[in-house]
Amino acid sequence: MPPPFSLPFLILLQTLVLQIPSIPIFLRQRHLPVIFLPSLRVDLTMCFYEQTRWRCGFWKWGNFRQQCTKEYRIGKTCGLKLVFETGYRQDACKLCGQIAKKQRRLAKMTQDIERWKRDGNRPATVEKTESDLTKVRHSISRILEQHTRRT
Repeated sequence: MPPPFSLPFLILLQTLVLQIPSIPIFLRQRHLPVIFLPSLRVDLTMCFYEQTRWRCGFWKWGNFRQQCTKEYRIGKTCGLKLVFETGYRQDACKLCGQIAKKQRRLAKMTQDIERWKRDGNRPATVEKTESDLTKVRHSISRILEQHTRRT
């Protein structure tokens, strides 16, 4: 039995579907062939989430967007995450902001230590600030490690 729709109609339908924003991006990309036949059902096997990506390369998962057919319970996901849409941000990520803040604090501490050493009347303050300096350097390296794991 021949299909109820002609091939030109299906191609027209496909081009219209490729322009609908509610259809996931991977189905709208033109290099993937998507032809809808009446007997064909699109079966998505993973859950889709939004993704945010900053200019430094850091990223995080966003809101849940579409549930897959593996998980039928409302509010539950299958555990496999695919990107539905990526939002690009030009500002600094949270970790880059923390690193910049700690580097400013580090620069201030070193200036203070140099000034106190020139004055020569605060040895205890210099000693405490030097110990704080090593703690801040350690926390910067820890944050940088977290950042490189996600880029």
